[in-house]
Amino acid sequence: MTTTKFLSLSPLRSSLTLAGIILSLCLQAQLNLGDDISTNAGIPVRLEATFTGTFATMVEAWDDAFEGPFPIGFPFTFYGENFDSISMSPNAVLSFDINPPTYYLQMLPIPNAIFTKSVMGPYQDLFSRPMSSPHNTYLYYGIIGESPHRKFVAGWCEAPMYACSDLSLSSQIVLEEGSNIVYNNIFHKPECDANQGNRATQGLNYDISKGVAVDGRNNESWTADLETWRFSPDNSGNYDVEQIDFEPVWVFPKASVSIRWYQESVDAANLISEDWSVEVAPQKTTKYFAVLSACGGVEHIAEINVHVIPTPTAFNPGSPIPENRTFGFYVANPGQTGTFRLQVFNRWGTRVFATDNPLERWDGTFQGKDCQSDVYTWVVQFSSGGEIRKGSGTITLIR
Repeated sequence: MTTTKFLSLSPLRSSLTLAGIILSLCLQAQLNLGDDISTNAGIPVRLEATFTGTFATMVEAWDDAFEGPFPIGFPFTFYGENFDSISMSPNAVLSFDINPPTYYLQMLPIPNAIFTKSVMGPYQDLFSRPMSSPHNTYLYYGIIGESPHRKFVAGWCEAPMYACSDLSLSSQIVLEEGSNIVYNNIFHKPECDANQGNRATQGLNYDISKGVAVDGRNNESWTADLETWRFSPDNSGNYDVEQIDFEPVWVFPKASVSIRWYQESVDAANLISEDWSVEVAPQKTTKYFAVLSACGGVEHIAEINVHVIPTPTAFNPGSPIPENRTFGFYVANPGQTGTFRLQVFNRWGTRVFATDNPLERWDGTFQGKDCQSDVYTWVVQFSSGGEIRKGSGTITLIR
């Protein structure tokens, strides 16, 4: 069976190896490779990867200005008030206020009277002017799940940082139906000292007198990678703040989602494809890995085994075991392997069997009559990876 794991590894900031990396099982697999496959040695099989997450709705935004409001999809309570829509700022702020501030002003601590009824996750100046055109590749949102367990996800995918355009921030703010919990997933927040000394604010702000910030991140200089923070409402109307295991929600822009296939191990030298499907023809049982990447280096890894069954050397049409009564090749997904041609010859060179159907097998007859017990030669030809491959061997017919 396919095994899916979570890989907290950025291809931009670390080597492509599993050494020293901690893997943990995902709560929900975001990459489906199907079941393990069996085939004969050298026979091509096609491996298919399917993204099972959600492709987001992109938001067209101008520098600094809030966009929206957008429907949350369910009632959400924030500091005792009920809301059904939100607005998004390019500077990583989510606002429930019906009149959020129009433009970025300055870095602000929590509490403040500017970003009222807001989630700052994290608030830092992103993008750059001039404001000649909007951008539509960084901000996104999506709603996942079924009532009463839905989640609204707002995201900033590799948004360039103001004054440090070669650096980018990727984060998510997640609103959870029913519990009214706010999650803040930070994939990558680099250091940008060129703009206000890298100061940024992470937390919830209701008004000038009420709010909660992550310790050490209240209009202060900090960086973060692969973190999840949970803001849970308590009985007093405030919020408990705690860092939990990193668990992003797989709602991402389609353009940010990509795949890489590896053979035997996740190592740069073993990269075999960057397409969603790949054709392989192993000579021995082989494990293949697919690494799914999205915003800010967030990744999932899944694995699938291709079990190589030895090509038979003998068969007996009278065997009590059905699979031993005929001769042919085991092809896992015959409709996806290109051309196929199998021929069998007797010791005098007469062709006694031929087929272009990988599912068809020789039953030991020729022109309706039983062939004698003997050693026969087989020749197989098929296409794999755009190339024509050939193989040959012998098969003993036993009666």
